[in-house]
Amino acid sequence: MLARHPYLSAFAVVYIVGVFAVSLTPGASTRLGFLGGVVLLIPGGVILALLLGNNRLVLALILAVSMCLWLELGRTAWFGSSGTSVNDVIANVIGAVLGVLLTSTFVAVMQRTLKRRREALSPLSQKRQ
Repeated sequence: MLARHPYLSAFAVVYIVGVFAVSLTPGASTRLGFLGGVVLLIPGGVILALLLGNNRLVLALILAVSMCLWLELGRTAWFGSSGTSVNDVIANVIGAVLGVLLTSTFVAVMQRTLKRRREALSPLSQKRQ
């Protein structure tokens, strides 16, 4: 999986480090707010969906949720219990799951469109007309 997508894998590592760096700064949850928490984790869901593919959608969703939980556990370890909130976890999970679902939907629509185009161009379909 990672060997087939080396650039996406490298981008994933940079993204995860960046998200943890942003999230572990003091006052990040108050600066980002709920919408910021959602937007911050959408690319994480996109990356997971692209790396794992449409065949492993459930695994991508599980990893997206666990990524959000690890993020909040890191914030708890870094700042203590005052650095986390349930709203942050909910926002992060919504963002990551939204990224996975949007990407898998987009990929499925594109695959279906390409399949229809190939069928329209095949010699058998031209003989039927």
